[in-house]
Amino acid sequence: MTKDKSNYYLFLDVDGVLHPMDLRVLGMTREEMNAALGPGNHSISEVRRVAAGRKVVNESKEFLSRLSLLEKTIRPHLQKITIIISTTWRLHPPSLQGLLDCMSEDVRARVVGTTHQRHGDADDNRPNEIVWWLNKHEKLGVKVIALNDHPSPWPGGIPSASEPGSRLT
Repeated sequence: MTKDKSNYYLFLDVDGVLHPMDLRVLGMTREEMNAALGPGNHSISEVRRVAAGRKVVNESKEFLSRLSLLEKTIRPHLQKITIIISTTWRLHPPSLQGLLDCMSEDVRARVVGTTHQRHGDADDNRPNEIVWWLNKHEKLGVKVIALNDHPSPWPGGIPSASEPGSRLT
């Protein structure tokens, strides 16, 4: 746990941010997925909705390909940043540990924890989970950045990278 001298709280998503999303529903062709979803990139919750209980997988071959870019970008400001993991990876301890293991030691040291799934689908409630985390940790009024690709309505003017399927470039 880092001592809190942070100016910024960075809520970090992974899929669609640190690597591209290439979501597939097992048992559905791309044509069937496109017919059900329409054109463009879609959030995991949108894909799960049309999956109707079938397994959803990310077939991207660029696993965490933008992590080094994120680290390079934030490193000059690292002592002013606290990182909170807000990805669905937080719900799967082996995935979360894998993410932490891939981070550079100095960046990993700035991670103080994760948001908690409050109710329903984690993707649909991510903005609420962030607000809940800020309230729980008495961080109201701090500078918050949500690095996320989900086009959720972000409360209170929280800046977000919210283009579905977008990533760090």
